[in-house]
Amino acid sequence: MAKMVKKVVKKKEGESSLKRTTATRKVTLSESELQSLIEKRAYEIFLERGCTHGDNEGDWYRAEREVRNKYKIKN
Repeated sequence: MAKMVKKVVKKKEGESSLKRTTATRKVTLSESELQSLIEKRAYEIFLERGCTHGDNEGDWYRAEREVRNKYKIKN
């Protein structure tokens, strides 16, 4: 899996803000790295919900969707 990341290049002193550019670089995520990111985000969602049990699948699917969107990974 690979993702494209846009990186904003900081403006140098005295440089017009119109000269700001973006650079992209390709980052590779293994399946285990992707899984870890989803697990971490699902846990964060669980905490945001006040640690109430009963919606672990909903947390997981939301986390998976968010992570895949963030890293532009298609199913």
